[in-house]
This record gives sequence, C-alpha cells and structure tokens, in this order.
Amino acid sequence: MDRTRTKNCYAKTNSAFLSSRIIGFPVVAQSFKVGFFTVRYYSLFFVAGVVLAYFLAKARAFKKGIGALLFDEIIFWTVLVGFISARLYYVLFYFDQYKLNLSEVFMIWHGGLAIYGGLIGGIITLYFLSKKHQLNFFSITDAIVFALPLAQSIGRLGNYFNYEAFGNPTNLPWKMYVPEQFRPEGFNAYSFFHPTFAYEILFNLFVFLLLWRIEKKSYSAGVLTGSYLVLYSVGRFFIEQVRLDSAYLGTFRVDQIVALLLIFAGLGIIINRYVAQSSK
Repeated sequence: MDRTRTKNCYAKTNSAFLSSRIIGFPVVAQSFKVGFFTVRYYSLFFVAGVVLAYFLAKARAFKKGIGALLFDEIIFWTVLVGFISARLYYVLFYFDQYKLNLSEVFMIWHGGLAIYGGLIGGIITLYFLSKKHQLNFFSITDAIVFALPLAQSIGRLGNYFNYEAFGNPTNLPWKMYVPEQFRPEGFNAYSFFHPTFAYEILFNLFVFLLLWRIEKKSYSAGVLTGSYLVLYSVGRFFIEQVRLDSAYLGTFRVDQIVALLLIFAGLGIIINRYVAQSSK
C-alpha cells in the first residue's frame, strides 16, 4: 500500500482517529521516508525480531558448546528456509489473493508471512543440519525456541502498521480502528475490531517468561522445545478463533488444526525426554 492511499485514509477517517486515539489504537502510517528510501514498519519490525532472536539464541547455543561460526551457518539456512516456507504457507492457503496478480507473491512488504509455515520449515532445516554436523537436534532447537516468543512479539507489531491480523468487530475499550480499505469483504460497515495481533504479542511475552523459568530448571534437551510448541500453540488456537483472516479447510481453521497437531507433538517430545532422562 503506497503513501498516497494511506494519506487518503487519513482524510476520510479524521473523526474516527480522534475516538480511536482516546480509547483504543491510533491510526498509523505504514511507512516512513529516510532520504530517497521508503521504510515499511512491517519489514522493520520483522528484521528487528530476527536480529534479537539471533543474539539471544547464539548466547544459548554457545553455552551448549556450539561454536559461533557453526551457529551462524545454522541460523543463516534456518532463517532463509523459514522465511521462504512462511511465505509459501501463506500463499498456498490464501492463493485467491494472488492468482490474478502473481507478482504480488514476491511483495512480502505488503504482509503475508505465516509463523507456522516458518516454524515447520525451520524445524526441518534444523533436523538436517544437526545430522550434517552431528549435533544434538534438541540442543539447537532449545537455543532457538527460547528466543522465538520475544522475536514474535516484536514481529507482530508490524501487523498493526499493516492493518492485518485483526479480529471480529468489537466496541471494547482497547478496540482498533481499521480504515475502510483494509476491512474484509462484508465488514465495511464496522469501524472497530479486536487487535488480535496485540493479544498474541502479550501472550508471546508470557510464553517467553515461562520458557525462561523452565530453562532455569535444567531439564533434559528437548523439554524447552516441547514446552514452546505446546504453550504457543495453545494461545494461538484460542486467538485464531477471534481472527477474521483465517484460512479454512472445509469448516475448520487451518492454523487451529496445525496448533492442535503441534500441541500433541510438543507433549510427545516432553514425555519422551522425561522418559529418556528417568531411564538413565
């Protein structure tokens, strides 16, 4: 969305801005200028989240005996494949948005990165890299998932500036005003919506605190990974129920199905690691 359309939105919704500013989320621009360059807030927060996750995960990996150069190689391929798979996941389940304009598939600054797609791609990449370098798979994943919730919280701020990942109409005090051109079909008559991206930001911060406490218990490798999968997916399952932009398989929301699968996978990992530890 270019700056001209954003400015038009200000002109059309000035009165709504005052109401939103007092009791909810203020209307915001999607980008800003730095010289001749236009910087998208969505991209800025995404990169900030990745950089933060990199340094947090690197510190944990070092404690587990993974060298800096090796970790950099692992994180490079994991981020690259995770980024591509996050985009492919989104495009696959929202292909109707792209089929008439395939060039839009490559315009990632417009939004459209699915965390579950990135998570699945990242896990597969880590598995093969751990085999290649003869590393403990869960030692690597534990280092990375510790940082993920905090990084996700930062990345989710980009949804606010892109006017996406919001939920059902609401009149709650923390409601979010959404300019008309960003409202889903059939919801043009509504002005205020649940800021579901903000719910996920808060929940991710809560998950980060829980993981921090779990890490201090010195459980066997893999417990932290399983805990992340369970905790994040439980929150995502319920938050997804409020969102308006969910992809569906029949009558079921795709991300709720994936959330349930990852909850069971996470529980399986935790049980397996406890059994392995107790048998030593």
